[in-house]
Amino acid sequence: MHARSGLPIQQEFHGVAREVNGQIVAAFGYDSFQPAGCALHLCIDSPTGLNRALLGAAFSVPFKQWGYKYLAAIIQTSNAKSLTIAARLGFNRVGEIPGELWFGVMYRDDCRWLKPAERVR
Repeated sequence: MHARSGLPIQQEFHGVAREVNGQIVAAFGYDSFQPAGCALHLCIDSPTGLNRALLGAAFSVPFKQWGYKYLAAIIQTSNAKSLTIAARLGFNRVGEIPGELWFGVMYRDDCRWLKPAERVR
């Protein structure tokens, strides 16, 4: 994930991934941990890499296991594919540095990848 994105590896980094035939086809990574949330990163090698099982796990870990209230996403504004994926996953725009970065957030209460009873704490 870090090799593809060019992002530096944080001291604390956790992730979940989907493997098909010995190859990782999609991965979610978490870093920049704060008391109420963290940053979410996504790397997809195949259009079929995402499935409901992976999405359920990817959002269950931070929201249910760690008890976070939100996930943050920071995406380059020129990366149309990632912006589309973020919107489809349910991230909402909270700010932007025009021509540079898009900032999004997903709150546990709004996460459609969790069962309704799991959304509210």
